Amino acid sequence: MKHTPGPWQYQPSMPEEGVNCWWIFSQHVEMGVIGSVDGPQSKTTEADAMLIAAAPDLLEALKDALAAAECSSILASDYVMDRMRSAIDLATKGKR
Repeated sequence: MKHTPGPWQYQPSMPEEGVNCWWIFSQHVEMGVIGSVDGPQSKTTEADAMLIAAAPDLLEALKDALAAAECSSILASDYVMDRMRSAIDLATKGKR
């Protein structure tokens, strides 16, 4: 299973749309929208939308960090390595 390629972006819905949310969208999807953070547009829901929109970049950065840590003479702790692997597995259903 593969996610929609990044970059993802977010923007607030418009009153004329009849919904109150933050749209998550990508240029790689025909209609653009890949998801939303529903509810009043607040600092918290905007932060949630921002985090979701950053997901593809965060996943790639984490994969790069894990690869560097696995090849490095400076070893990360087992705990940190396990957390990186777990986060990648969670995002990719175990298909790194």
